[in-house]
Amino acid sequence: MLLAFLPQNLVIPLLLLWLGLFLFEWSLFILFY
Repeated sequence: MLLAFLPQNLVIPLLLLWLGLFLFEWSLFILFY
């Protein structure tokens, strides 16, 4: 996995960013459905 090659202090912010984008897309999808 790519996360293994990243510095440990970058893994958590990237995961949070990905999760935030994921939830944001789902909320838009639900709002405009």
